[in-house]
Amino acid sequence: MKALLLILALPAIALLSSCATPYQSVGSTGGFQSQRISTNQFVVDFAGNGFTSKKKTNDFALLRAAEITKEYQFNYFTIEGDRDLSSTETHYSGSTSHTTGYLNSYGGYGSYSGYTTTTPQVTHIYKPGSQLRIKCYVKKPTGHVGRIYTADQVIAEMKAKHKIE
Repeated sequence: MKALLLILALPAIALLSSCATPYQSVGSTGGFQSQRISTNQFVVDFAGNGFTSKKKTNDFALLRAAEITKEYQFNYFTIEGDRDLSSTETHYSGSTSHTTGYLNSYGGYGSYSGYTTTTPQVTHIYKPGSQLRIKCYVKKPTGHVGRIYTADQVIAEMKAKHKIE
């Protein structure tokens, strides 16, 4: 019985995981965007859709921060600040109706009297989002309090973890 449940669940899991926001520039299903705010400081956002986990959103923001670091000829970065950009959307999709009534017939004639109750279908969709404000360095900074990331290492780890080419 457990094997049958597992066999039936695998296609559903595969379908749902394929719907998550991929690692991509921002588009209709989410993605990353960044802005340079000074010579060596950037703001990086990653927005996921309703099928993307918060952990994956955080990982993709960190990956994009490492890629930005390399794109601008830096080797290290620190996270100077972060924000949770997650949101919840409410969607109303159709409704269900239930009709009850009475049918009376007299001879060849009939009459119907009834009422209908309509209930809207409400769905709340959580969309995770992450923002990082990073500071980049060519050489590993000394005297910095907090974690110092090596861009090449972050890129390798995140791409391997999420199977990104």
